Amino acid sequence: MQPTVLIAILNWGLGHSTRSIPIIDSFLLKKYVVHIASDGEALTFLKKEYPKLIFHNLPGYNISYNYNSIVLNVIISSFSIFNAIYKEKAAINSIVQKIKPDLIISDNRYGARSSTIKSVLITHQLNIKLNNVLLAKWGTGFIRYLIRKFDEIWIPDFSGISRLSGELSAVNASEKFKFIGPLSRFNPAKSAKKYDIAVVLSGPEPQRSIFEKIILAQLNSFDKKVIVIRGKVKEQCSYALNDNVEVKNYLLSQELNEVICQSDIIISRSGYSTIMDLAVLGKKAILVPTPGQTEQEYLAKYLKKKRFYYSCCQNDFDLKKSLEKSKEYTGVKLNINSIIPI
Repeated sequence: MQPTVLIAILNWGLGHSTRSIPIIDSFLLKKYVVHIASDGEALTFLKKEYPKLIFHNLPGYNISYNYNSIVLNVIISSFSIFNAIYKEKAAINSIVQKIKPDLIISDNRYGARSSTIKSVLITHQLNIKLNNVLLAKWGTGFIRYLIRKFDEIWIPDFSGISRLSGELSAVNASEKFKFIGPLSRFNPAKSAKKYDIAVVLSGPEPQRSIFEKIILAQLNSFDKKVIVIRGKVKEQCSYALNDNVEVKNYLLSQELNEVICQSDIIISRSGYSTIMDLAVLGKKAILVPTPGQTEQEYLAKYLKKKRFYYSCCQNDFDLKKSLEKSKEYTGVKLNINSIIPI
């Protein structure tokens, strides 16, 4: 009989769902029956990527983005988050009773575990980085509280000083904490240049739309070849902004892989899944963190200090200036195969 795995994926932008693709592919290659559980755009995206797999709906975390601080937003939404985790645990238990999986893999869904089945959490954020030391300490303690009942924690990064995620994943490797290497759905390919710039938008509203407006306004009179991927999975639309700029709502993984390889430089958020994709493909990039998302702000600052990627804040984004400044940065070039300890 084929073993069964339940893979539960957080719906927070598309980063968690995209980095889960090599995990899903690995289990499929090993002849597992794969069930996927998620909600919202992440679930929609994964259904498009894997139309033949079995899917389950989970409750959303429903974080409201009323303030430019993810910490404040999380605190304000804490009741709905705990409520969602409680409902998530109940939903997972119901799914477990029906499909009887041999293993549960959770990408940052803290309620996606079982006391009777080996449960693995995938996360790179084991430490919270904030200017307020006491709040950062509290946040780190809270994360450790949430993960304590998982049997293993898989960290999608290298161990030691070569970590892409810096201090976010600083922890001693052990039987519980395992560094499995960066995860990316993409593969490097030698492609003829088609675009000077690929803009890949993502993340929660309203900041995704705000950045889109800033970008499109500056591209309206731009004289280089550009493609803009809006990151809107549930809508189907493509149009030409002008003779040089084409806009698409989304691309499936293989198409996006090709577009990125055909582009000189990428403009994107500094989410960790994006960082892993850029590193695996060896592409140069300009990073613009989502305002108030402390993880993205830390990663942008950390990688800029290492002279890998130029970054700037959204409100100060100047396309021409950013392109000029980016010439001083090297990018990250890796040629890796992630190690997934099944």
